[in-house]
Amino acid sequence: MTMNLREAQQTMDAYLDGGEDAASFEAMCRLMRDDPEAARELALRSMLHHEIRRQIVRRQPERRGGTPRMHRRRIWIGAAAAVVLIAVMLAFMSMNGTMPTNSTAARPVAVLTDVINASWASEPHVPGDEFSADTIGLAGGSIKLTFLDGSAVELTGPARLSIRGNAHAILEAGRLAADARSGFTIDAPGGVRIVDLGTRFNVLIDETRRVHIDVTEGMVKVSLHGEGVSGEKLLAATMGVIVDPTTGFVWRDGGGSTPMVSADGELVIPSADADGAVYALPSGQLGAFSNADLIVGSATGPADYSGILFFQLPDRDGGAIRDATLNLTVQSAGRLEHANIDLWGLGYVRGRPALSGDWRLNADADARHLLNDAPPVRIIDNLIPAGQAAAIGQMVAVIDRHQPALAQYLNDLYDKHGAEAGDFVVLRLNADAPVAAEFDGSPDHPFANIRFAGSHRTDPDRRATLTLRLQADSKPSPKERQQ
Repeated sequence: MTMNLREAQQTMDAYLDGGEDAASFEAMCRLMRDDPEAARELALRSMLHHEIRRQIVRRQPERRGGTPRMHRRRIWIGAAAAVVLIAVMLAFMSMNGTMPTNSTAARPVAVLTDVINASWASEPHVPGDEFSADTIGLAGGSIKLTFLDGSAVELTGPARLSIRGNAHAILEAGRLAADARSGFTIDAPGGVRIVDLGTRFNVLIDETRRVHIDVTEGMVKVSLHGEGVSGEKLLAATMGVIVDPTTGFVWRDGGGSTPMVSADGELVIPSADADGAVYALPSGQLGAFSNADLIVGSATGPADYSGILFFQLPDRDGGAIRDATLNLTVQSAGRLEHANIDLWGLGYVRGRPALSGDWRLNADADARHLLNDAPPVRIIDNLIPAGQAAAIGQMVAVIDRHQPALAQYLNDLYDKHGAEAGDFVVLRLNADAPVAAEFDGSPDHPFANIRFAGSHRTDPDRRATLTLRLQADSKPSPKERQQ
């Protein structure tokens, strides 16, 4: 038989009153498995029934005669009339996040609604079990919980979750998916806190204790309060970040890079993992290598290569970017004999970034409007001059006199071209003249190109980074006005 939510609620009432029939109960269980909203509604109804019964039992005088079963049924006859208390309880919950309790028993704040091939690392449980201040350990499989505030959570093992309140839990290990109500809070190792603002999100704690957060709908607030690092960010749908409590950085998992504010007030943004190289063969064929090193110059083909970087733009909080520094690490030594390496800004992309062979350049000018009608801008001419060798591990940084040009370019993307926090600025490293003809095809050709480390170079960490310092507002300081 099939069942709608209203029939399931009636069956739940009968079940709590001890009068359900087997067929109806099985149908209700199927509905809970198939419909997360129904599972949440029925779990909440169960806990409200529980609370009403406890309040009534606490106020019932001891009666003589009759069996406990009859006594229970008489209580629930009274409870039917007391259903009006639900509205009062819900209002009370919304005001202070609690429910009336007695002083001798912990109040249930969550209920287990489903068990899916679970193997337990703690005391085993079955659907219908209620939790107050409990820790749940899973060796494998998954379970579903509904909290008193109506938030639903699926925990996948191996995992460990400590329940702390009707809208609060601590994920100590493993993976969690939440369909949550506003205010629902998940704490994670290292001082990481995730506060739901009415959304769906996923959390994973990896083997290095970094916290991965992906938002699939709505918005969450992520904060970090660790030793020497702190910060707070809002994440909207489709955004995903990794919080590393030891460094204070947060960057987008599989695509973006949203930084936390470090102790000295700087934002350090690693390049997104779509970075890499784009190329053009003499035949005119274009191509790209994503999640790869940034090749600048010539390589097998022979072909001319340009390196492409993506950095996720931060929220300027109503101000502007005051200073900007680009840091690169040489991954493979080389030298371009007859061409300089320049840094260009190509504009910005919205959504998950991806490389395009159309972005390559092997010339000293580029008049194409490639991205969001933002014209390409040569930010730095001769970042590495022709004939200058670059050694493995060498740091190449945009500093000193070049910083204002990079900061101005980034600010212009916001102010003149409509870029917003969460978009990705696209930067290109390219030779200012064709060099593919210089590649002689031999395997040991030493100076065909210079390769900078891509976002996959994490051990040791050689990823390109964009370091920004913001100012509170966009007005220049008195000193800046005098210059």
